[in-house]
Amino acid sequence: MANNNNPFNLRYILENNKLSGTNFLDWEMNLRIVLNCERKLYILETDPPKTPDANARASELTSFKKYENDARDVKYDSGAPKAPRGHGSASYDTMLKRPLRGSTPKLRYLRYRSQYV
Repeated sequence: MANNNNPFNLRYILENNKLSGTNFLDWEMNLRIVLNCERKLYILETDPPKTPDANARASELTSFKKYENDARDVKYDSGAPKAPRGHGSASYDTMLKRPLRGSTPKLRYLRYRSQYV
């Protein structure tokens, strides 16, 4: 990553607006803007691909590894402070997607608050 202090760098938005107990809706909006510009929004909006078999084609392996790398980037870039209570080993992208899919902003905030705060 290059100079992150540049205000025109979209990641600068996420680095300066970390997730706290009261800013979930703003944080989610900023996260979606940054991920959309980086073409990684699909991580939050689609189900993860199944792990390919050992004899899978190279294209399947490549797309699975791309998804894993993008999901790892989303995990670290999102700025979420810690995993929600009671979800010890659940995958992080599952925790992000579960409360967001098909909900109103108020409902997403209430779900977030019950898990993180």
